[in-house]
Amino acid sequence: MMRLFLPLVMLCLAVTNTEAQPQNQYSKFDVRHWGVVLDNENTAKVTVQENIQYFTDDKARLHFDLYMPPAYQQKQLLPAVIFLNGIGDQAGEPVVKSWEIYRSWPRLMAAEGFMGISMETDGSRVQESLQALFDYLDKEGHRYGIDASRLGVYAASANTNQSGQYLMKATAYKGIKAAVLYYGTAPAAPFRKDLPVLFFIAEGDVRGNAYQAIWADVLKNKAPWTITMGSDLPHAFDALTNNELARTAIKATISFWKNHLEPLPASSQPFSPEREMLETQYWQQPTKLVELMGNWLQKNPGIKEAIFFQHYGRALFNAGELEQAEKILKKCISLGSANNFLLLNLAAVSYALNKSAAAENYLAVFEKKEPIRPFHYLNMANSLYQFKKYNYAAYCCEKAIALEPRAGDYYNLGCYYALDGKKEKAFDALQKAAALGYNTKNNYESDTDLESLRPLSRWKILMEQLH
Repeated sequence: MMRLFLPLVMLCLAVTNTEAQPQNQYSKFDVRHWGVVLDNENTAKVTVQENIQYFTDDKARLHFDLYMPPAYQQKQLLPAVIFLNGIGDQAGEPVVKSWEIYRSWPRLMAAEGFMGISMETDGSRVQESLQALFDYLDKEGHRYGIDASRLGVYAASANTNQSGQYLMKATAYKGIKAAVLYYGTAPAAPFRKDLPVLFFIAEGDVRGNAYQAIWADVLKNKAPWTITMGSDLPHAFDALTNNELARTAIKATISFWKNHLEPLPASSQPFSPEREMLETQYWQQPTKLVELMGNWLQKNPGIKEAIFFQHYGRALFNAGELEQAEKILKKCISLGSANNFLLLNLAAVSYALNKSAAAENYLAVFEKKEPIRPFHYLNMANSLYQFKKYNYAAYCCEKAIALEPRAGDYYNLGCYYALDGKKEKAFDALQKAAALGYNTKNNYESDTDLESLRPLSRWKILMEQLH
């Protein structure tokens, strides 16, 4: 672990450079010569504090350059965007922060009103160097006008490897509020749920199976990622592609940082319990919704809005409070609701309460208003499956199949029969599913609903039909 040593000299500001930066030292045939292709009229007015030492020990002294907005006011704390050096600096080679892309990007962000930072990194200790920079900014950033609680980061190309490793750690600095990863490899999952990431894929990098698993990992981890496909853009487009498409992508990147780093105005909208209930409904949290709506009804017993009872009845149904759901849904209909689907809800509730005659009556009333379609029956079947009413789930699924036979529905019917102990009917349904094209063996072998069928002789015969 690196030892952070902060002698008093480190707290002194480097000389402010208000003139043009040193001439570009790289050949035009060297990618390091080229800077970001988007400019801002204020970039020439940006001031730079070079070589601020953030770490020293007996092996290395590490520095960063600070780019400050025009007319920066002392004691003003601003969010900062840090251009990470994830590859490390090597002895005898120019430091990464001397590359034009790492001089022009932080200058551009300073022109946009942020602090811009480019950094040196010990190539043999990249992770420790990154942590040391954030530790330093946490303790001393305020001396340079940096709000260390509002930091954005950028890593591109090979820099994304070690930078991504750092950012996905639970121990990564908590002041990092937004990360941009350009045309590099994706970090290894799991992805953090508390770090917004803009992951920009350039079309020129898409080969073979590159990037195939990213979206699956994002969904699995419910991570707040924005994945952008840079069609018609190559690797290093922000330095090399001098056209509107590249500049538009860069502007979108700046907006991403602004959205996450700039303070939002305080809301002028008062708290609304009705809005909270709808939000809870869309979160699909029926138990919490039942509690919220029940409490609200106690405080507003005279309510006559059918839509309230519609939402409440469905929440009760989804929470498994069937008798109360039946009562509330009937109340909704008595208030004149024109929503025919309430009749299907009542039919499903009635089946779940073993009131099959009442259920059939609700279906008959519904059918007088509009035709019953397969998905109506399938929705009821799925609900009844959740309530472990497998016999009625199978009954509704059969009704759907009678209207439109489909392979997946036969498969579900087989599951319902298996769970209901009707094994021969289950095999009959599964064989029809296989014949109609639902024939991936792994689906059958991994489904716990079919466990009761596996010891039987027909199971082996069924497996021979699959692939």
